[in-house]
Amino acid sequence: SVLESVVSSRRTVLSNDLLGDSRFDQAQSIMSGSMRSVMCVPILRAGADVLGVVQLDAQESGNAFSQRDLGVLAGLAAVVAKSVESALAHDERVKQEKFKRDLEIAHKVQHGLLPSRPPAIAGYDVFHHYAPALDVGGDYFKYVQLPGGRIACVVADVAGKGVSAALVTAFLDGEIRFRLAIEPDLCAAVAAINEAFCEQIGRAHV
Repeated sequence: SVLESVVSSRRTVLSNDLLGDSRFDQAQSIMSGSMRSVMCVPILRAGADVLGVVQLDAQESGNAFSQRDLGVLAGLAAVVAKSVESALAHDERVKQEKFKRDLEIAHKVQHGLLPSRPPAIAGYDVFHHYAPALDVGGDYFKYVQLPGGRIACVVADVAGKGVSAALVTAFLDGEIRFRLAIEPDLCAAVAAINEAFCEQIGRAHV
C-alpha cells in the first residue's frame, strides 16, 4: 500500500492515478477503489526513524496534486518532526531529572541508616569502611547494642538499586533494631525478622 511504501522507503509518494499505479498492489491498498490522487510524506527523526506519516488524498481526478503541493506537505512534515522531537527530548529530560532526584533521596536514606562510627569495645579497635560501586547500593550494616554488654553486627545486601532498595533497607533497619531489642534469643530474633520481611515483600508484590 501507499503507507507501507512510504514507511519502508522513508521517501515521499505522489500518485495521480492510484488505481493504475504499478507501484502499489490495489488488492492490498486501503485506498484502492475510491482515491484517485494521493500524496504521502514520512515524518522523520534526525536518525531517519519514521515517527509517522502525513497523507492527503482526493477522490476526483480533477483535484490532482502537484509537485508543489508535495513540497508544501513535505515542509509541514519537517515542522511536525521537529515538534515531536522537541516533545520527546523534553520528556526525556524530565525523566532524567526525576531519576536524579530519586537517586539523591535514596542516597540520603541509605547513608542515614549506616552507622557514623564503629562501637567502642574494650580491648578492641573496630574499623569499618563502605564505598558503593554506584551512587546508591543495597548494602547495609549495623551495630546493635544488646543486653548484657553484647553487640550485634548486622551485614546485609538488598537486591536492587535506587529508591526501592533504599526503602527495603529502611524497613529492614527498623525491624532489626526492634526485634533485637525485645527478643533475647538471637535465633528467635532472626526468625522473626525473616518472617516480617517475607510478609512485607509479599504485600509489596500483591
